[in-house]
Amino acid sequence: NVSSVTIPSIGTGIYGFPSVVAAVVAKQICENEAGDIDVTLIAYNDDSLIELQQAPSAEGLALLNGHKF
Repeated sequence: NVSSVTIPSIGTGIYGFPSVVAAVVAKQICENEAGDIDVTLIAYNDDSLIELQQAPSAEGLALLNGHKF
């Protein structure tokens, strides 16, 4: 049984994938799919860390897009 996993933000460094997009996608997938698994997201640099910390949750994005809960 897996109890934890660490995921690096692959592609956001030298390959230039937008770290803001990566942060939002990673955060949403982890919130929706992790279940009981403890997930740690690893940032490429300090700027990526800030983007991960500030990325909106799935609920936050829905609210920004006009959906109500």
